Amino acid sequence: MAVQEPSQVSGDHQISHSNALNIDSYPGTSSQTILEHNDPKSRLKISLLLLGFLLIGLYESSISVLILNLQIYYQVDKATVAFLLLGGTLGHFIAALTIGFIENWLGRLSLLLIGINSFVIATLACSLCPPFKIFILLPILIGFGLAIIETWFNAYLVMQPNSKIWLNYLHALWGVGALLGPIIAASIIASNQGWYNIYRLWALLGFLLAIALYLAFSDQADTTLNYDDSQGSQPSVLQAALTSPIIWFTSGFVIFCVGTEHSLGDWAYSFLCSIQHESHFMASLSISTYWLGMTLARLGISILFRWFEINQLLYLCMFSILINMMLIWFWPSVIMSTVGLGIAGLSLGPLYPTILAVVAKQIQPRLVISAIAIISGLGKLGTSIVPWLMGLIAQKFSLWSLFPYIMLLAMIMVILWTAMNFLYYRPEQISING
Repeated sequence: MAVQEPSQVSGDHQISHSNALNIDSYPGTSSQTILEHNDPKSRLKISLLLLGFLLIGLYESSISVLILNLQIYYQVDKATVAFLLLGGTLGHFIAALTIGFIENWLGRLSLLLIGINSFVIATLACSLCPPFKIFILLPILIGFGLAIIETWFNAYLVMQPNSKIWLNYLHALWGVGALLGPIIAASIIASNQGWYNIYRLWALLGFLLAIALYLAFSDQADTTLNYDDSQGSQPSVLQAALTSPIIWFTSGFVIFCVGTEHSLGDWAYSFLCSIQHESHFMASLSISTYWLGMTLARLGISILFRWFEINQLLYLCMFSILINMMLIWFWPSVIMSTVGLGIAGLSLGPLYPTILAVVAKQIQPRLVISAIAIISGLGKLGTSIVPWLMGLIAQKFSLWSLFPYIMLLAMIMVILWTAMNFLYYRPEQISING
């Protein structure tokens, strides 16, 4: 397949319609920089990345168990302990603004080690039960470290053949961790070992992961992407990323995508119990079906790509969300809620990893790290702002508004993807091997 070179003006931020999304190769990148994953060392590296995202899922989902115990231990109210959640978001934003600089200054391997060590140091410090004024600052460092890790892992996998499939596997492992995290954390609390031992466990696992990653990625050639800098004077990485329209389109899509995920995950249980008067057991079963569906969709993504082109799959997923929300809203029942939420999870699962893989192929390689950091950072904002808005709407109009709200979010995603389709995307340039 002939690959068109994207016409880029002023460091990537203008892309003509004739050079639409091309996810088959990176512009300006030699074939030697695209690592094959069929040799043992590459398989080991990818396996470590998958385990790393499993750890991230374990940590992030355990926060729900930790919050109550932290509130009791430090004798603070809910509003105060909620600042722990904001700290992680702030850390993500700091990382988004500095990742490109750190990578250019110290190199890609050093960037990874800074991220994983920030996580290990901060979780270890949390386990020491410091005064609350110090403790409340540590999530910022944890969020900073996790943002670097997530960005680095995503950026590495978008360089691989079948990147869309690998990214879906990566985010599926986060889902597995999210399912197991609360169980592990609650088991530690129930065995009277103290909440601080949860942080010690995450610090230990992070330390072991850091050693394994250093040994696996110590070859600098494997962690540095050589890009074509023949275009002469270029703006800074951060400036070029912040002025790239496709990055902002993608960020907008991701905000509403992950916002939809968390709005359903956060509020559907309350809707099922208070509006549809389902038992707590059946409501929790419906929510578990939702998260399980999301994870299974990402694990089974290779099958979906055999059946559908990317454009078809993304539209199918978004319209499936719309239809299922309508069915749950108009025909409320236990079976409809459980099946509908499960299908909604299946539909939401592939969206974020797939669109990340698609867009990463269009921008210059030097922007990949910063672009993913910006997209992930704004996506982190979507996980809090979009569900928060749902809470305000529910307060004014009741929880009946949940599913119309999700339908609105799905329509916004359709509009954004259609705009990207028109401006940047050509179906004949898509390949499932991209």
